[in-house]
Amino acid sequence: MMTLFNFLGIFFIFSPFFTDLQAKTTLSFGKDSTQREEAQAGIDESRLPQFELRENPMVARRDSLVALAKTFLGRPYVWGGTTPYGFDCSGFAWYLFRQFGYNMHRMSGDQATLGRWVKTEEAEPGDLVFYGYPYGNTYVYTHTAIVYNRDSKNNVNVIHSSFLGLAITGIHFDPNYTCRLIGIKRVIE
Repeated sequence: MMTLFNFLGIFFIFSPFFTDLQAKTTLSFGKDSTQREEAQAGIDESRLPQFELRENPMVARRDSLVALAKTFLGRPYVWGGTTPYGFDCSGFAWYLFRQFGYNMHRMSGDQATLGRWVKTEEAEPGDLVFYGYPYGNTYVYTHTAIVYNRDSKNNVNVIHSSFLGLAITGIHFDPNYTCRLIGIKRVIE
């Protein structure tokens, strides 16, 4: 819970930014572009956050999730890891989705209960990819990855933490097939 002291501390950290911005900014909602240009003339735009507007907010969320995932490339595999110091496969998915407000389960098998199944041809960045092996009438989920993109040949690439560390590979990354593709689930609708 944020106390008044914490709130004031945050305010004072950012107050030079807001004071500088307030002193240089005049709000204008006129249709005249010269009014808008005059209002923006004193603003140092390099200090403002940059946003890209898109028609579909889910596309922006998917792209943002994948962009954040890419910043962790090369991080080591850590069994049970859930922090940027090191991730395991499901810990990586858990961490990323939590950054975007999703209350994600921690383990691969539990993560597979979320969302809806989609065909490989329908895979989009940010979808969860599950691997494992059949066991009776069900599966044992042993690995989680996240769809990263499609290459020029329309093959699906995934970003995931494996024993080699955090990397981008093809969807069928295990040449020995000890970790078989079970399917893809869409959590971000």
